Amino acid sequence: MTDPRMDPYEAIAYGRFTAAQINTLLLGLDHELDGTLRLMAGRVAAASDALEAALLRAGVPELYLHRAPEGEPDPVLAARETLRALVHYAEACRDGFMIASRLLQGESLSTAVRRTPMKLLLRLEHALEAIEKMKHMMPEHASWSSRVEQTRAALETFDAEVHAGRSERRSMTADVAGAWNAWQRTYASAKHVVLGSLAGIDKVPLIREVFDDLADESPSRLSQLPQVPSTY
Repeated sequence: MTDPRMDPYEAIAYGRFTAAQINTLLLGLDHELDGTLRLMAGRVAAASDALEAALLRAGVPELYLHRAPEGEPDPVLAARETLRALVHYAEACRDGFMIASRLLQGESLSTAVRRTPMKLLLRLEHALEAIEKMKHMMPEHASWSSRVEQTRAALETFDAEVHAGRSERRSMTADVAGAWNAWQRTYASAKHVVLGSLAGIDKVPLIREVFDDLADESPSRLSQLPQVPSTY
């Protein structure tokens, strides 16, 4: 139940998304488990920070972590801001709640804008399709369609550059390997804890909004406990 395409570079964003979502979405649903969930969020965040530090110590360019060069536009940040602005515009339209819900595919805005770059790109592509289908309900649909497309294209180009660079770097230091193994164990452990917590209150599907690699999982797969990965 972990995205097979996930690697040490992507894992940092996945982990930080999960830590933020646990604190935002899950606390208060079962007060007796809040302490445990805070602990897991902290562990995932710490493991993500440790993995990032190990990669940087190994000389990995910040570009590989989806960071734009200093002084240049940040396509990831721009994508998040554009999606947020689009939804706020939609909410002000007639039938705004329905339009915003379709743009976000039923997700909350906070979840959608926190998604990892790969998923964020998919959210923008969906938003373009939704704008076209609902253009009769959005007076400024043409300008928004253009803005979203420009943002999507910039993010797609940036993402391609990131992955092209990563593909040329295949070696892994012992420091990075250790941090990567620790991150995988922590992430898998968090899935067990969160899934168990949600099962107890009959809200298992919410796990899609807590773990980015489970966003598109089927209901039958969500009922399966994740396996703790073997060492790298």
